[in-house]
Amino acid sequence: RTVLTTKTAMEAGTRSRRPVALSEAAGSTVLVWQSLPPVASILDEDAADDLLDQAWTQLNAAHSRGVSHQNLDGTRLLVDEDARLISVNDSMCRQLGYTRAEMLKLMIYDIDPAAPRPWSTFWERMRTTEGRRTFETIHATKDGRLIPVEVTTTYLEHNGRGYNFVFANDIANRKKMEEQLRLTQLSVDRARDQLFWITPQGRFVHVSDSTCE
Repeated sequence: RTVLTTKTAMEAGTRSRRPVALSEAAGSTVLVWQSLPPVASILDEDAADDLLDQAWTQLNAAHSRGVSHQNLDGTRLLVDEDARLISVNDSMCRQLGYTRAEMLKLMIYDIDPAAPRPWSTFWERMRTTEGRRTFETIHATKDGRLIPVEVTTTYLEHNGRGYNFVFANDIANRKKMEEQLRLTQLSVDRARDQLFWITPQGRFVHVSDSTCE
């Protein structure tokens, strides 16, 4: 599945590490990926911005083939192997309340206190095995507010150097709805009246605590 996904992404025009060998050993599947040499970091802010634009173009291309995150709206940034923010888009700055210049002085832990630690271990895992990960976390604004977000981070290469391309979607409304559903469920479970839900076929799909009693 991983190899087929990579092939589809490459056919869409994205720059991806190429699988060079596939084998089986002791009941496990072994994948060998192309190795990319390290080079100097980006020092020019305009170059980093150009890389962010290129990454976004590539992810849109991958998305057109159904191999990237289903929702490409949101805030975006680039993180290097030292956990520094090297490029951010305007949406990220507005959401977190920083100027662009302020954000480019930050580390990933300044805006995401729950980011993986140590960064070097996470970085190596993204570079060598995972390549892409989607998870929920919290982003901290300049004034101390916490925003629940769903983050998709994708490892990519540019001129031989690796970067984590991150885009985040604000899921505060979704979390609020989930909490409301949880409270509704709790209210139903603890209701004194007998409450239950059944399918058209007459099967119980949920019963309240009072019904069980």
